[in-house]
Formats: sequence, structure tokens, C-alpha cells
Amino acid sequence: MEYKEYMDTLGEQIQNARARRMVLGEIQGHIEEQCRAYEAQGMDPQKAMAESIRQMGDPAQTGAELDRIHRPRTPWGLIGLALGLTAVGIIIQCLIFYGIADSPSWTNVWLHHGRNTVVYNLVGLAVMLGIMHLDYSFVGRHPAGQAQISAAHGADAGAKRMIALKSVGSAGEWRFLLRDFFAAGEK
Repeated sequence: MEYKEYMDTLGEQIQNARARRMVLGEIQGHIEEQCRAYEAQGMDPQKAMAESIRQMGDPAQTGAELDRIHRPRTPWGLIGLALGLTAVGIIIQCLIFYGIADSPSWTNVWLHHGRNTVVYNLVGLAVMLGIMHLDYSFVGRHPAGQAQISAAHGADAGAKRMIALKSVGSAGEWRFLLRDFFAAGEK
């Protein structure tokens, strides 16, 4: 089997485009590395490539297994935790509103605070679930964009600290950086 045919067949098995690029790059590296090793042992370059490809196994089977491993999974535990915490937050807010109400009654709490609390929390939950499915890996590749977004929202001090986050190393440095970040917001 030729190299291009092998890689095309393997790539067709992987559903996620981002995972496909990553896996194909890794497989290509393994094949080339093994090919160089065979050539160093004196094998003909074409035979070395053919043997390297043969050793990778059946492309359909290998691709299907790699697809199973690299397929994005929905974090149901995290979603359940978010739903649970949202419900607890709504209950706590309603209890607080009941406790501070001028005339405590559940009807007044529901009419004046409860409905809005539920709506705002559900909107927040929906936004969180929507963001969870976005490809936000660009944030890590473009830290300057983080700073521009923060600055655009009037958080100039926060933007400067966002740029500094990239150079922070130890947990102790993180703790002090976060302390300074929140202290700056209180001024």
C-alpha cells in the first residue's frame, strides 16, 4: 500500500477534523521515523517506507481505533454538577430573598425575585453549555487577544495581568498574582 493511500484511508476513519489533523501528523512522524531507522540499517528507501507502512497495521482498523480514542466526549458529570449547583444557587437566593423581604411570603419572593433568579440562572447555564462546545483553543494561542478583549471592556489593569499570566510559573506565583488581580478590582 502506498503512503498517500494509507494516510487517506486512515484519515477517513477519524470523524473529528481537529483530531484527524493531529493524529495524521503523529502517524506521519512515526512512519518517517521508522523509515529513517530502516534506511540507517541499510534498507532500500522504498522498501523501508513500505515496511514502515505495513507495521502500522490495517489503516481502516487503526483509524477506527484512533477515532474511538480521540473522539470528543460530552462531560456529563460536569454538566450534572453545573445543573446541581445552579439549582442550589437558585434555592439559596430564594431563601435569602425570603429572609430579607419586608413581608416574607413565598408568593412575594417568587413574584419579585424568584422568576428573575430562575431566568438569569438558566440563561447563564445555557451560555455556559454553549461555550463548552466552542473551540476556545484560540485563546491559548493568542494571549494578546485576551488582553485586547479585557481592555475593550474597561479592565486595563486586568488586561495587563492577563499578559503576565503567560509568564507565571509556580503555584505560589499564581496565588499572589490572583490576590493582586482581585485586590486591584476592589480599588
